[in-house]
Amino acid sequence: MKKFIAALTLLIGLSANANTISIQLSDTDINLGETVQVSLLATGFEMFDTFDFDLEFDTSTFSYDPTTLVSDVADTLPLIFEVNDAANGMAFSFFEPMAFAGGDFLLASFSLTATDIGDIGFSLADSVFADSLFQSELTVDTTARSQISVTEQVAVSAPATVGILAMSMLLMLVRSRKTS
Repeated sequence: MKKFIAALTLLIGLSANANTISIQLSDTDINLGETVQVSLLATGFEMFDTFDFDLEFDTSTFSYDPTTLVSDVADTLPLIFEVNDAANGMAFSFFEPMAFAGGDFLLASFSLTATDIGDIGFSLADSVFADSLFQSELTVDTTARSQISVTEQVAVSAPATVGILAMSMLLMLVRSRKTS
């Protein structure tokens, strides 16, 4: 009996780590005007037929290109899969009467273009994943966080670089003659 209770405790403990969403960025340091690929990866999911969640970030620093959106969920069961702008990021919604099998899959992947500089954090919020047929809500770990730094690239043209080098050499020549 003790072995059964220990095995049951282990099983419950391991299943508590299921249903995890992670945020992956193609790069964590980009320049103004460049794009970053954002991927939301789901691991260890049970069956579900509906979800709603938000990806929060500073929307004044990125613009979203809806043509870049790909998703295993949308490709497999395309009844209703929506991505909408939200005041603090993007809102994702899905509903399909035929439950999605779960497992490990790409929840969404898309491109954002940097429109302002700064350090921007990405996080998940307000998540609801459910199996409405069995009227059960999934417990989902949405503690994933990611950070990206957007900087403004300062380009120095070749003629300016040559001019600075020439002025530096002239200054060194003048100083060496004064000390002699």
